[in-house]
Amino acid sequence: MAALSFATLKQRAEKIKELSTLPTVMLRILEVMNNPVADARDVEREIMEDPVITAKVLKMANSAFYGANRDISSVSQAVVLMGFAEVQNIALSVSIFSRFAEPTKVFDRRQFWEHCFATAVTAEALQRRVNAQTNDGFVAGLLHDIGRVVLDQYFPNEFRDIIAMAETQKIPLLDAERKVLGVTHGDIGYWVAEKWRLPPLLTDAILFHHSPFSCRESYVLTSIVHVADVISKAFSGYMKDEIVPSPKDESAFRLLNLDSEKVMSLADLISKKMEYFDTLVGSFA
Repeated sequence: MAALSFATLKQRAEKIKELSTLPTVMLRILEVMNNPVADARDVEREIMEDPVITAKVLKMANSAFYGANRDISSVSQAVVLMGFAEVQNIALSVSIFSRFAEPTKVFDRRQFWEHCFATAVTAEALQRRVNAQTNDGFVAGLLHDIGRVVLDQYFPNEFRDIIAMAETQKIPLLDAERKVLGVTHGDIGYWVAEKWRLPPLLTDAILFHHSPFSCRESYVLTSIVHVADVISKAFSGYMKDEIVPSPKDESAFRLLNLDSEKVMSLADLISKKMEYFDTLVGSFA
């Protein structure tokens, strides 16, 4: 089977309107996240632009998970209760989930987003644990596999061939992607992220999340995402039927000084965060 050239892939993707820009609300939330003088009112102003995101944030704030002792009726109140980062993470998740919510017969989209959310939660925890000089772990984890959902939604025939090849030849999906497309979901995700004008730290994490030390400047964040990806797969059903999993980079685990005991200590955190995934994703996926 001849590989589809990346040039051909990009040319076809150029015609897909949904891939042309990142949702405006999400882009503005990312800008607020990187603004050191931003406050709750700035977050509220951007989130209120999207009624779906607003409703999700308020629903989460009033859920038993956060134990509010009064009704939370505004985004600014939600920020006070849950914290700046938590509200932003919820808003970003809803924005991405709703952007790629189209169900398919090839891919369990809900399971996919569950994995991405678990990776995001784990990456956020890891960046605090290793005192990384970044707060992009959640976003990078959420978007690390975005290339794969692009394949599923817009290139279903090629994606079906990839899955079939991985099963029949007993190879990792990553290798099947290279054979069918000439590139991997990391390459596709990188191209989409660049098109969305995401910062280099995030585009690198998406491109190199399977080979973190191929990234010279952002290898700490990329290693965090790689490790979070591996850990989250151990605690979810995502790609559980993959015959040959993609190899993990032991150097990334060593860089973060993680052994099996430390990895297992993250299990409780991941489990608690995943308790509200159904509420967060709702009717999407």
